[in-house]
Amino acid sequence: MSRASQLALRDVATERPSWTPDPGGEHGEVFTRRWVVELILDLMGYRADEDLGTSVIVEPSCGSGAFIVAIVERLAESCLRHGRRLRDLGGAIHGFDLLEHNAERTRKAVMDKLLELGELIDVAERLSGQWVQTDDFLLADHGDLEADFVVGNPPYIRLEDVPNEVSDAYRRELPTMRGRADIFVGFFERGLSLLAPDGRLAFICADRWMRNQYGTHLRSLVAESYSVDSVLVLHDIDAFEDPVAAYPAITVMRKGLQGPARVVDTTASFGPNDAKTVAGWLSDPDEPMPEASASFEAAELPTWFAGGAHWPAGSPHDLKLVAYLEENFATSGRLSGPVTGPLPQQPPGRFMESTPRAAFLPCPRRPDGPSRPGLRRSVRSCHPRLLDDQNEPAGRGQPRWTKRWRHQRLGPGGQAHVAVRGAHQAGR
Repeated sequence: MSRASQLALRDVATERPSWTPDPGGEHGEVFTRRWVVELILDLMGYRADEDLGTSVIVEPSCGSGAFIVAIVERLAESCLRHGRRLRDLGGAIHGFDLLEHNAERTRKAVMDKLLELGELIDVAERLSGQWVQTDDFLLADHGDLEADFVVGNPPYIRLEDVPNEVSDAYRRELPTMRGRADIFVGFFERGLSLLAPDGRLAFICADRWMRNQYGTHLRSLVAESYSVDSVLVLHDIDAFEDPVAAYPAITVMRKGLQGPARVVDTTASFGPNDAKTVAGWLSDPDEPMPEASASFEAAELPTWFAGGAHWPAGSPHDLKLVAYLEENFATSGRLSGPVTGPLPQQPPGRFMESTPRAAFLPCPRRPDGPSRPGLRRSVRSCHPRLLDDQNEPAGRGQPRWTKRWRHQRLGPGGQAHVAVRGAHQAGR
């Protein structure tokens, strides 16, 4: 076969597939309530007091325009504050939707908002056309587009429900889409790839990718190249316009080195007023942590979890302890499960759930001790922090660890996994 024929076959094989979904069909669309949209924009730092005219924001799945309209409002207010003209900012917003009727609906909503803000009709028509396009965000040629913000509510569609030629193209373009992945995995990968240095992505979607098999490659990508800055769990919240059992979370990621991560878990009573309470803390590292209430619980983790293994699940304080143990004791692999014990840097007596659990902690090597195989060591001497927050046994009347632990022989180099099993009880 000639070189020209080989190139022609390759071009055919990699040609972008055409997909024209049925406008009346199901496309994984779950539209977001306005107060949740405002919360997400606050969490990622897209606020009118910033000079938003110097930034670029991407909305990869416009739907009915909930995010785009709120973005336009904030951009317009920012222009007034910073002396810019909205009509000059045709490149400030990049919105996409696969369905033409969704894109057209969003363009109309944007145009109506611009007219309401006092723009001339020709300016409103031009900007709405520039800001919203009908295209497949996952396969579109984004050229040299670089975003400061990527935000939205990606669709919920299983890859097996997508035409074969399209799903094959997705898998070629986006290596994180493996197994029976939801399509939103690809939205994470593509959105992250567009971020400028220190750019932020904030999505609301089901958080099951953090813990199931098909999320492995996405977790690895995030752990290697991005920072998980905050996670706001909304499992019991009516965050969408229509009732749906989506178990959503808002995840904010940044293109930069991993630092501390802030986590909030909510109850069914969490609402717009609570959102204002937690938004400042989640988006501003200098804000003090709000006190827990009947609506939410919050904690700051020293770091986020590394690698592609399943990220732990649990309350914010559970996650804080596991992250602390991983950062300070784990030398390889993932802790095998939750740990019962006092939380680091918390008031004495603050414990996790009372059910005894087991975890495996690598025991640090004592610099003055032998490293030969066979040496046994007490877990108490290895990990005094597991007693309480002051490295002292819990006082009278305070919860304490039951004195149950096992030892395991050290391997070469003095490293070993010590199996710790504990439960708390009232001090006696």
